[in-house]
Amino acid sequence: MVNLAKRGKLVDNVCLICNKQMESTMHALWRCPSLKRVRVFIKGVRADDHIQFFDFIFSCTSRLLANELELLCLVFWRVLFRRNGKVHNSAAIDDKNVVPWASSFLLDFQQANGPKEVDSKVGSDGVRIVQDRPSWCPPSVDSYKINTDAAIDVANGNVGIGIIIRDHRGQVMASSARMDTTPRLWK
Repeated sequence: MVNLAKRGKLVDNVCLICNKQMESTMHALWRCPSLKRVRVFIKGVRADDHIQFFDFIFSCTSRLLANELELLCLVFWRVLFRRNGKVHNSAAIDDKNVVPWASSFLLDFQQANGPKEVDSKVGSDGVRIVQDRPSWCPPSVDSYKINTDAAIDVANGNVGIGIIIRDHRGQVMASSARMDTTPRLWK
């Protein structure tokens, strides 16, 4: 609501969730009385009465571990989703579901993006050997590596092509990308 008001839109600046206080980013994401259950779950985070949102986030980066900060960001995301649902008359999300949903989403994300076992075997010493998914490897000294990629949008007749050239230190020597809409590519 605050951003709409800044853009000259006529809006009521009272919080749509609690209908008691003026809405600000800090109120919408942390101070709204409807978020009391959410604040209880996020340990180690306190906000002074007059702190601005940027300062609040900055203080969280020094107080929280990386995974706790990730969870906090997902909680903010879910709180905004919940508020937008209220603004657009969608089904309401109960505040008690905000943190469990964010925790579950974070776990799913971490599992999906963590190391993938490509090959797993047990060595002669009984230690399990796991090979992670392949990643970019630099070329030998005084050599260059060229990587390319392409994407095709058949429905619109578009092709995107990209190239990057790197030296043995991984520094980019040249790169280019091009979009082509030439129909002859489809024949």
